[in-house]
This record gives sequence, structure tokens and C-alpha cells, in this order.
Amino acid sequence: MKIFRITALLNCLFPLAAIAAEPTHHVVDVITDIDNMRMYFEPKVLQVKAGDTVTWWNVHKEDHNVVTYPGGHPNGSEGFDSPFLREIDASWSHTFTVEGTYNYHCIPHMLLGMHGSVIVGEPSTADGFHVPSREETMAYRHRLVEYFDYDELDVMPKNVKTLLGGSPDTAEPAAAIIPNQALPAIAPVESSGM
Repeated sequence: MKIFRITALLNCLFPLAAIAAEPTHHVVDVITDIDNMRMYFEPKVLQVKAGDTVTWWNVHKEDHNVVTYPGGHPNGSEGFDSPFLREIDASWSHTFTVEGTYNYHCIPHMLLGMHGSVIVGEPSTADGFHVPSREETMAYRHRLVEYFDYDELDVMPKNVKTLLGGSPDTAEPAAAIIPNQALPAIAPVESSGM
């Protein structure tokens, strides 16, 4: 009974301490700025606590997704991969339970610099990131070639080029990194005669 009274008294004296322990809901705006030819997440970097939920909210009508890089999330956590947010006010949420840094991007617009980070608690150390398996890396490769030609893959950020199996310090073309036999078959498009 004495402990209950002390707890009740502390909650009355310090009500914000009780509230601060509750999980928080955060919103990241998914922005398409046609006038300035930019697509981005706002805020680009968000610091949260374990147990908090982040919702990505599509502000404009444009296809976007929210995907962690295969090696862009903490050890012991799962990466995330949202469905496409296609309509105005479309949203997707993720609750973060493992502390560390989650680096994410929009695959179709990654060359426009559409990426961000959620830091849960303390940031991950260099050796604190998930090391993707061969299967995870191959699945990511295949997703990229759905959106990008080889010449576009050649200008990918260094961390993505390294993940694809190339060296970020050379001009090794993507065609050498991702040989044709490793790519999914793509049916030819027939001309409609127009």
C-alpha cells in the first residue's frame, strides 16, 4: 500500500515522466515536389524510442515505397518493405522494437536521393548492422533491375553498388556486376505499329 501511494504521489508531481514512457507515434511525409524536381522524405532523419511507431504518409499522388537496404538495419531486426503508396493520403506504418539505425529509400526514386533514416535509441555502430545473406542480396538485385537500366545502375550510390557485388572505387559497369544470366527473364514488348 505504501508503494502505491508513493507511485501515485510521484505521478501527480511528475505527470510528464509517466507520459514519456508511453510509445509515441511519428509521421514522415513522403513528398513529391514537381516544381523543383525533387522527391524526398521529411524529416530525412528521425530519432525515436524502441516501441514507437512511424507512419509514412504520401502527401501527393505519386508511386512511392519505403524499403530498408538489405544491410541497412540493425543486427537482430527485420528490414521493412512497404507496399506502394499510390494515392494522396495513402500511408504505411512500422513499429520499431530493436534499437539502432534503419536506412531506407524509395526504390523507384533512389537516384533522386529519396532516402532517409530512423534512429531508434542509439545509432548503430559500424559492426551493428545486419549482414545480408546471398539470397537477400540477389532478391534486392532483381528488384533494382525492375526499375533501372544498366547505365542507371552504374551511377548508383557507392553503398548500393558495393551491395550489388561491385567495387565502389572503380568504374566497373553494372553489366559486369549483374551478369545477364543472373537477371530475371524479361518478355520483349511487341510493337503496336503506331
